[in-house]
Amino acid sequence: IVELGQDLERIQWPDVHGHEEPHEGDPHVWLDPDLAVELIAEMAEALTHHGPEIRQRAAAMQERFRALDERLASKLVPLAGQELLAYHPALGYFAEAYGLRQGAVESGGSEPGARHLTAIASRMEGQSLRVLVVEPQFAPHRARALAGSLGLEVVVFDPLARDLVVELDAFADALLEAARPGGQP
Repeated sequence: IVELGQDLERIQWPDVHGHEEPHEGDPHVWLDPDLAVELIAEMAEALTHHGPEIRQRAAAMQERFRALDERLASKLVPLAGQELLAYHPALGYFAEAYGLRQGAVESGGSEPGARHLTAIASRMEGQSLRVLVVEPQFAPHRARALAGSLGLEVVVFDPLARDLVVELDAFADALLEAARPGGQP
């Protein structure tokens, strides 16, 4: 077993319920394409004993992520400063990489209370990006009900997609579409 990213500084999970105890760092480092390049290098180094094709495949994958990073850095400029509301707080690295702010509905696996939902509704007022990002791995029916009550569009994003480059590119497009005037429900 190889643990990747041990030297990376971790973003702290947002504490949306006012708990005093420290939260463990956000593990979703691969959702920042620039950090994914570093993780791929670590993997390649750990697997070099499997043959030279490992380095070649890693270099090709790193190039795909570098190209994605350039596309997203340009593509997501119009959303800079907007809150990217996620049901499960997995988008901290992605948000930070592209000038967004991650907001979260749940914290530490806990469902939100009325005060937290009121705060979310207040923060989302006046935003052009009025989405709630859900992952297919979590119960989407709750998220859809919440999004409906807050007038938010649901955007499904799979952080465990087989082809993360394609998934992140499509995710960025979905965010831009949702932020367009008339792009929301």
